[in-house]
Order: sequence, then structure tokens, then C-alpha cells
Amino acid sequence: MFGEPDEPIPQEPWKRMSGPKPLIPLLPADDSASDPVVLATWHEAISGALAADVPHDLFALWMYPPHEKPILLGPAELAQDELAVPVPAPLVSQDQLRLLEDIVRDAGYGSVACLPIRFGRRDVGLLLAADLRPDCYGADELAVLQESVRQLAPGFARIARRWQSGAGASALVQTHALLHQLGHAAAQARTPRAYAQAISAALDPLLPHERLELFIPGTSASQTYRLGEHEQGSLWSDATLVLDAADFDLTALLPDEEPAVVHDTRSDRRWPREAMALLGTEELRSILGVRLILGGRTVAFLFLASIGADFYRAADGALLAQIGPLIATRVDAFTQTWLLETLRAQLGSMQAIPQQLRRMAALLATAGTTPDAIREFVAEATALLPFHRARFALRLGDPDRAAIIVPGESRALADLPQVPIAGSAVGRVLAGELPNAVVGVAPDIELIFPLRVAGQLVGAMALTTDSPAAFSRPHLMLAQQIADLVAPYLELQRRSALAPPGVAPGWKRTPKL
Repeated sequence: MFGEPDEPIPQEPWKRMSGPKPLIPLLPADDSASDPVVLATWHEAISGALAADVPHDLFALWMYPPHEKPILLGPAELAQDELAVPVPAPLVSQDQLRLLEDIVRDAGYGSVACLPIRFGRRDVGLLLAADLRPDCYGADELAVLQESVRQLAPGFARIARRWQSGAGASALVQTHALLHQLGHAAAQARTPRAYAQAISAALDPLLPHERLELFIPGTSASQTYRLGEHEQGSLWSDATLVLDAADFDLTALLPDEEPAVVHDTRSDRRWPREAMALLGTEELRSILGVRLILGGRTVAFLFLASIGADFYRAADGALLAQIGPLIATRVDAFTQTWLLETLRAQLGSMQAIPQQLRRMAALLATAGTTPDAIREFVAEATALLPFHRARFALRLGDPDRAAIIVPGESRALADLPQVPIAGSAVGRVLAGELPNAVVGVAPDIELIFPLRVAGQLVGAMALTTDSPAAFSRPHLMLAQQIADLVAPYLELQRRSALAPPGVAPGWKRTPKL
């Protein structure tokens, strides 16, 4: 369903190690993430956790906040040496790493290892381990360091994003700012896309992400719509934003009200990587999703995504679920506004149809001649039905033959040639075998409807269209109404053609006594 990964998945470094997987202490993603004392303590804890597997006299960590200078987490004494740390763009090159290792060796260290802390397609930090003794770092020690930076990457990415967004404020201040931004977005955003962009900016300091996706379910479970990308026009009007359940099954990813956390889309195939790639999005490794529920019903699905693996945790899902109802209210307003506009259009159409039918009946009653009446009647019918040609068949005596009337025909009905209808679609409709019929191939497909008068089938109306799909069920019902409207007028013409000279149509002769 979702396909294979675009690139081979490298074997985890710890699987190549002879010893147990290292346990790296993780920093909670809260207010302490921007406290220099807490960060220095975290650095010391990491150094201590690695000391047994990777001996070192120097253990340094730097953080790379986006668009800012590298931040030294520890040791603080290293700042006095003014060591030139490479800056990622967006990655640190191998030449830069080797140059930094050479500088440290020249300072007297016999063993040096420098590894970037890489998250997705960007370096978010740098780890440097050095020991005064030579040849301390073999394959096992390097494998431990590689696994360590893999574990550190999501935390560094979160802290770097929070540092950039000025997350030194308290949780109360951050929550107040979030509520203010969400309220402002709900009040000011005029389109779903503008609203999605606004809530993305509001959520980013607390729940960093590279992409926000907002979906609404369709009337059936087979389709969903990328509401967060909708800009102008009626909802569901942009076919490029419609996703089929075969490619993107939201109910499989979010089967209930519990938040979903996908740690790595390369191993967890619930997230449709190929479907998102078709929409032009970059590879997303970590996914956080919740249902937006209002009044006990799911009004939308909200997803945050990061390009790095193992980025989101259960606590992030709980936070997003708490924020969800605030977003659900505005999303539901978008969909309810669209539904209201649709209902108004349908009601307007329903009111227009009776008016149009009355106008068509008036034309039949007031037209000067039969050709004019039929021609104008058909012209008015094109405003209600998708057809480009109409013809009428009337039986003039022989039950197996019928005269064909074309709008605008000036010859008398009795003078028209009659064609055989026995066994044809017209014949079966007039025999009552079919309520209506469809014959022919595109672009000349004929839909045949009976002409009914006082419970009798006196003829048939044939409408030609480009495609049978053009006629919906309401169209079929309306076409029969139009046939019933013109049937009495044509029946009068038929009776006039069959009546002997001097006898009014519809009256029987009274025999002489």
C-alpha cells in the first residue's frame, strides 16, 4: 500500500556493537530546556554515562540553533580557548570535522573523535570526545558515539528550536501566547490555508514541526481533503487536494480518539510516505496526529511532522489533544459555512426549477404555431438538463411504427414519415417494459423517456447527451417531468392528425338514429 523506502535503511550502530546499547540521559522538553545551568548539568550527565564505554579527558557538546551561532553546553572552560567550531550549512562537512580533530590533537590529545548530531537533513549539534592517551577510540568506541548522537538528535533538535523561538519564558507565559495566537488566527484567517499557516506558527514553539497537515473527512470513508492547503473557492473543488483512502487511510492511523505517534515512517508503514511524496512534500520521519472532535464527531485530522526520526513523545500527543478542541471549532466553521453555501445553492436551484417548468408550460399554451412551441420548449429545457438534441416519437395508428418530430419541423404531423419501433428501445419504453432507456455511444447517447397522458403511453422523448454520467438521478426525474409536461400538447397534435375532417380532436362521432 505504501511502498518501500526510497533509500536503504542503514543498520543501527548499536547492532554492530559488541557491548550493550548505551543509555543516554534525555532532557525533558519543558522550561528547563533553555536554562544554562540545566543544560550544563545535562552535559555532565551525558559525559558520565559514556565514560565507561568511551574514556575521555575532554567531552564537549555544542548546539546549533537555526540561524544562530553555536552554543557551547559544556564544559564551560572550553569557551576560554576560543575553539573555532564549524557551522553547518546545513551539514558540517567531513573536512571541517577533520580540521577540528587536528586542532585538538595539536593541543596534546592523543585520541580525538568528532561527530555531528544530525537530525533529518540538518546538523543540530556537535559532539567532541578526546583522551590524552593515543589509540583509545576503536570501532566499538566509535559505534557507541554514533549511537549516542542518534539518541541525542531529537532532543537537540527540540531544544534548538525552542532556543530559537525564545523559549526562556515560563509554561504559563507560553500557554498564554499560544492561546492568544490561536484566537487571533481563528478571528483573522479568511481561508483554510491561512488558518493552517497561523496555527502552525502558534504551535511551533511548543511542538516543533517542519509540516502541518489538516484533513477533513468526506461524506464517505473513501476520500479525505487537504483542508490545510485549500485557498479559494468551494471546498472539495480542487481535485489535487482530494486523497483516496487506498493511498491515505486516516482511520488506520487514528482508529480512535487517542493521539498517534509515529516514531519513524521508514519502519512504521501507517504513514503513507509515497502518497505524500506525490504531493510534493519532503520525507517526513516523525509524525504526531490527533482527531479534532467536536460534539462527539470527528471534524478533522491534525498532523504535525518532522523530518527527523524519534522526535515526538507521548506527552506531545497529550498536549496536542488538549489544544485540538480550540482548533476544531474554527475548522468546523469552515466546513459548516461551505455546507450552508451548498444548501443555499441547492435551495435556489429547487426554487428555480418550478419557475422554469411554469415558463415552459406557458410557452406551449401561448406559442402561435406548433413548430415554434416545440422549438422554444426544448430551448428552455436545456437550462435544466445537460443535452444538446431532442426528438419526439408519436404513434399515429400503427403500434409498431412512430412519426419522429424534430423541434422546428414545419410539416404536418400526418405528413411525417413513420419509422419502425418494434423491438427497439423506443418500442420497449412505449410497451411499458422499461421506465426509460439509454442507447448509443458517446458523444451521441440517447436517453428515452415515455410521454404519458391519462395513464396511457402515447409516445417517447429522446434526449441526446455526450455522456450517460451527465445525467444524475435527479436529472432523470426532472427529464420525466418535462416529458409529462409536453405530452398533453403532443397528444392534442396527434389526435388532430388522426381526427377525420370536421371532427374536433378528442371527440367521438355521434351515430345518426
